[in-house]
Amino acid sequence: MSQLFYAHLVPLDDSVALLDQYQLSDVERNTLEETIASMYHHYIIDIIMQNIAVEHHDHIIERIAQNPHDLDIMIHIKMLNPQIEDHIMSGGKELNDR
Repeated sequence: MSQLFYAHLVPLDDSVALLDQYQLSDVERNTLEETIASMYHHYIIDIIMQNIAVEHHDHIIERIAQNPHDLDIMIHIKMLNPQIEDHIMSGGKELNDR
């Protein structure tokens, strides 16, 4: 499967690597990996919504819902807020540090 449109800004490898400390079954590990990815996804979407004008929210959410792997989404969001990648990276780092 292809990566989400913001994956190059927020690598999950470090967070998922923390799971190596525990003896987990494949099912447990997959469940936790999916939970981590979902948590990051919601956090990143919240950052995006906080940093673009409200009138663009519905359109951006629709585009993400239709195809979250479309790299053109980031291009569009960057037109709305040229610093959005910095906000996303900062948010990802903040979440990693928790």
